[in-house]
Amino acid sequence: SLYFLLRFHKANVENVQARIGKYPDEVKKRDGRYVVKYLPLHTALMYHATVEVVMLLINVYPEAARVDNALHHAIERKRSKSENLLSVVKALLDVYPEGVEERYDGRLPLASSLQMGGTDDEVLTLLAAYPQAAGDKQVDSSGSDNPDAESETLQEGDQLLSPLPLHYAIIEMRSQKVLNALLDAYPD
Repeated sequence: SLYFLLRFHKANVENVQARIGKYPDEVKKRDGRYVVKYLPLHTALMYHATVEVVMLLINVYPEAARVDNALHHAIERKRSKSENLLSVVKALLDVYPEGVEERYDGRLPLASSLQMGGTDDEVLTLLAAYPQAAGDKQVDSSGSDNPDAESETLQEGDQLLSPLPLHYAIIEMRSQKVLNALLDAYPD
């Protein structure tokens, strides 16, 4: 199956393309063997498929970008510091721009990218797609400050503050270009 290929083999574009050519509906089916039933795009992101394989899956079935926080999966399942996922981030935003506003574990994609070592270009692309994210604090699904972020709070006098993306950028020692862009987007 396509899932087996993506999970247990070093899937290359040729193998995945051949599988999709033979069984085109597999790209639209969720894997039914596990508690969380992912689409092939998500499986590819989670199991470190190459950027080329991920791009193929996005091109063949772009609707998968709208499901189960695909953008967050791309950001949080980053393969290595040397691999640039900018093309994947842009492709996901092209087919589902609203994904930049979706939270996962209380965070927007911008904060996740800053925390997960996204490149400056990835961070700036996410910021350009949703500048309001620069002023966003982590929240839980109920809309309150995220209790899971408790260890990441900042203190001002007696008041605890949730960190902004700018704080993550400073902690992660991001470039001046990123810091300036975040300050321009949210000067408060």
